[in-house]
Amino acid sequence: MITDLFLGANQSKAVASYVTANAAGTLGISTLGVFTNDLSSTGGQARVTVRHLAVAPTVGVYADSTVAITPAFSNGQTATAAVPAGSYHVTVTAPNTPGTVLADLGSVTLPADTNALAFAIGIYPSSFEVVPWQCRLLTEHTFCQQLSELRFNLRLHPALSGWVQSFRGRQSSFLPRSLRASR
Repeated sequence: MITDLFLGANQSKAVASYVTANAAGTLGISTLGVFTNDLSSTGGQARVTVRHLAVAPTVGVYADSTVAITPAFSNGQTATAAVPAGSYHVTVTAPNTPGTVLADLGSVTLPADTNALAFAIGIYPSSFEVVPWQCRLLTEHTFCQQLSELRFNLRLHPALSGWVQSFRGRQSSFLPRSLRASR
């Protein structure tokens, strides 16, 4: 179990509590994942990072039905792709089958020099949703923000009693409140 998380200068991490699932989407156990957000330069392109944390089968993620962010990935996995900055129509599909759309995420604008993060959470199809975040890539004032709110945001998901939190630190540490009280 993770009891401490250290963030060094210019690091960005996402911490997510989620329920595991096998490739068929069968419910597993609760777990906590720590993911490093890549803030390195993309040379003016946009980086897309998708994290499959939903109780759902293996899926693919496509932009404009032809650009595979990942043709297939399963619960607990992360996929990353660099694409030209611009607007894309994003879909979650059956694995390796861009024409079989399971969830239509609509139009997503991917600015240059950002890492657009997307966390698939919930139970498919009843409470499935995608939580978006954006991180500006390494500059003097790097930070992560949820698309509609500023930094250090906590999002509760009632179906799983889980949370997704993204933050950036300067020589800071994070310890969950439940663990702080027991120390």
